[in-house]
Amino acid sequence: MAISRRTFLGGSAGAVWAGLGIDLSGSVAAAEAAAVERGRLTSTICPYCAVGCGMLVASAGGKVLHIEGDPDHPISAGSLCSKGSAFIQVIDNPRRVKTVKYRAPGAREWVEKDWSWAIARIAQKIAETRDTGFVETDSLGRKVCRAESLAVLGGAALNNEECYLLGKLARALGVVYLEHQSRVCHSSTVIGLAATFGRGAMTNHFNDLAAADVILVIGANPAENHPIAMKWIAAARERGARLVHVDPRFTRTSAVADLYLPLRPGTDIALVGGLINHALENGLVDRKYLIANTNASFLVDPDYEFAAGRFGAIEEGRYTREHWQFQREPSGCIRRDETLADPNCVYQVLKRHFSRYTADIVSRACGTPVAKLQQLAELFLATHRADRAGTIVYAVGATQHTTGTQIVRSYAILQLLLGNIGIAGGGINALRGVSNVQGSTDHGLAFDSLPGYLPSPTADLATFAEYASRHMATSVEPHSANHGDRRREQLKTLLKAWWSGKAAAENDFGYGYLPKHEGDCSYTAIFEAMLGGRIKGLVAWGQNPAVSSPDVEQSRRALEKLDWLVSVDLWETETATFWKRPGAKSEEIATEVFLLPAAASIEKTGSVTNSGRWAQWRYEAVAPLGESRSDLWILDRLARELKRHYLAGGVCPEPITELAWDYGDPPAAEAVAREIAEANWLYRGSIAPGASGETENRMTRRGRPKGEDPAGLHADWAWSWPNNTRVLYNRAGGPAADVADGPPAGPPFAMFTDGRAQLFAPLLVDGPLPEHYEPLESPAVNLLSPQQTSPLVARDLARLGDAKQFPIVATTCRVGEHWQAGAMSRNLPWLVELVPNAFAEISQELAEAKGITEGDQITIRSARGEITLRALVTGRLRPLVIDGRPVEQIAIVWHFGYEGLATGPSGNVLTPSVSDANAKIPEYKAFLCDVERVKPASGSPS
Repeated sequence: MAISRRTFLGGSAGAVWAGLGIDLSGSVAAAEAAAVERGRLTSTICPYCAVGCGMLVASAGGKVLHIEGDPDHPISAGSLCSKGSAFIQVIDNPRRVKTVKYRAPGAREWVEKDWSWAIARIAQKIAETRDTGFVETDSLGRKVCRAESLAVLGGAALNNEECYLLGKLARALGVVYLEHQSRVCHSSTVIGLAATFGRGAMTNHFNDLAAADVILVIGANPAENHPIAMKWIAAARERGARLVHVDPRFTRTSAVADLYLPLRPGTDIALVGGLINHALENGLVDRKYLIANTNASFLVDPDYEFAAGRFGAIEEGRYTREHWQFQREPSGCIRRDETLADPNCVYQVLKRHFSRYTADIVSRACGTPVAKLQQLAELFLATHRADRAGTIVYAVGATQHTTGTQIVRSYAILQLLLGNIGIAGGGINALRGVSNVQGSTDHGLAFDSLPGYLPSPTADLATFAEYASRHMATSVEPHSANHGDRRREQLKTLLKAWWSGKAAAENDFGYGYLPKHEGDCSYTAIFEAMLGGRIKGLVAWGQNPAVSSPDVEQSRRALEKLDWLVSVDLWETETATFWKRPGAKSEEIATEVFLLPAAASIEKTGSVTNSGRWAQWRYEAVAPLGESRSDLWILDRLARELKRHYLAGGVCPEPITELAWDYGDPPAAEAVAREIAEANWLYRGSIAPGASGETENRMTRRGRPKGEDPAGLHADWAWSWPNNTRVLYNRAGGPAADVADGPPAGPPFAMFTDGRAQLFAPLLVDGPLPEHYEPLESPAVNLLSPQQTSPLVARDLARLGDAKQFPIVATTCRVGEHWQAGAMSRNLPWLVELVPNAFAEISQELAEAKGITEGDQITIRSARGEITLRALVTGRLRPLVIDGRPVEQIAIVWHFGYEGLATGPSGNVLTPSVSDANAKIPEYKAFLCDVERVKPASGSPS
């Protein structure tokens, strides 16, 4: 939002200019006065983590003069973290990509090209690759319309409007290998929460953390990685709340916690299972809540069986799931026992399942002392009382496991037992790490999800009628809102927004044009197909897989197999320059590479959706640097060029030639946002008639509470899906001063046909209940069952080692000064000065055993490779006693790579390419390694 000169010279804006040494009273030089006259203040949203902090950008003459926190923003209230504070260095940075760069096959250097040449050449390469690998009809005669040689990665840092169009264009091309950052960071959140509650998002919002009485942070370090979220945790503590932190490392979050518990990476289900067992055995549950809002009373098939770590029979790599269903009355309604006494009711099944999770077993598996487990149970389980609220806060420490979905499920089950879902200060609150990872997921940038979380069509659903029959679930349950009955219209509306011509209408509204996938097309499957030569062309849009992939050296080799690669970014990332990485032979790499210069977040307009589902609008403060362009502009030019190409002919051209695509020239984010408000049912209401009757973009709202706002909802600030709901499932815990989640008269868990939250979740592929399994690389034997690892774990491109070769447990970690794969932070001098080197934290005990001192170079080896970096010897990391035996653990910072001001090895050289059976999320957080000190060369100082 550009602010007028009169407003600009007063209030906080005046303070900005005063801080720059500009005297606004009149005694300034003529040049300075002219700059002030032209100056403006623009509001925007921070582009780093998904807390969604507000920024104000002071600019004059097309130059950014200063960036500070927006004091009016309800989440950040003027604060910024170290990365946000250094964001000004992104603008006019000499390391920014300012022109189109091209690398011919076998070339050693870039050459500069103009936009018109690049767009035409890329469109030509896309069309050639698409048409060569296009499958219109599969071997069974089913119309599938898929391009098997193309892949698209990326989008979580793009605006919503750009994400939406990227998915729209990719699907028109027939791309089934479509993924973005959420797959490798929070896909297990989406599936785990959706399988339990019906929606896969953070249930509450950041300000709401202040209303909690007990805050359990597990698998996250908000004090360092989400500092502004930590402000609201601190606010809760100021009013007497207790903070508990569970983590392998003693971090900055641990340092301010009332209780810290260590645990071995990958044993979260064991620990939370112990809490569930304690709650059930001691009656520390909200029975009234359970009966009214969950399937606790539902009767499970009497032949359901869990034995020896397995949920029944496995055939051809899948559970049969035939006995995971509920008993039915003749009317079709589910049988239930509201006394919760029937041995087949979910409540009793749950009790039996978790009865094995005793404090002693949990302690032996996790390495957490029994006394600390008892303290945790006493603190957190007290929130089952009506006058107490407990929240669980987590991040990728919980999600990035082969059991990631079920780890998230265990949190959700615990919160349902305590009645903590749908109340202020409660919920399951996932901290996301990329500014628009929530929005990009909402808009379907994943192979298995269309916008609004509609399931992507599969090859066995060749027609719209078949799709609707499969996915339009209805129910005779009196407690059901029959939300699934709406999917037919939701998909039809989306299709009409994409293909509105007569031919499309005659072709199942355009359903026939959608690509129908078959099997796994997820992130790791893309690199497997690339390594095998099946994928020939890749578009990496704002994503850097040459740093962020598991077993990353294997992914870098996969890039060499491509015919061509398009990288759209602000920087020369490791992905864009994989062909000249250390050790590579450029002349032998035949991949044609295009590097397109993208605009920074303050150089464009559009919306982003934070972890708490607030869709907020950000405005262009200055024009894009050099010849860089917004992702929206690039997408628009590429789509127009592809349309021109296919109007002249090609394989199955109709999905592209008939694609509705008219957003102005240059394209306007507002025009795309209007289409989204119609096409994506989840965002319906984001643009709608206001009080005056005129159309209002509600994502731009900056209203503060007009009266009391005890829950801190800030309902007039921006817009939140669905229907501006701030606390999901809010009617479950009693009426809240919020809009209803779902139909006003319906149940709070309206997404399910039975209207209840799912303690027992039959939809997941690896079991209806969470069960502890060891990571694929583990130093320990599973103490809960003879089934060592999840029987359905996806091994992908796994190269595995054992504890004899690699006796030390490793996990990857972050630092507050760097961000994800590092390109946005390792190119900024302020942040590089703070953390210039890659390092690994090791315990004092391990250092003594290995002869390592602080700052030494150490080599860390796994079955995938080895890296050399600096050792940080610390008491914050300790060996744990696992089943009576000490086990060492280390933590490896993963942000580094071979590009940028600060370079170093990525921890992902060491991580295995194995993943969760439901979400296909890789296991970055638990693997095995060994460590040794690098001996100084002869004659050099030790």
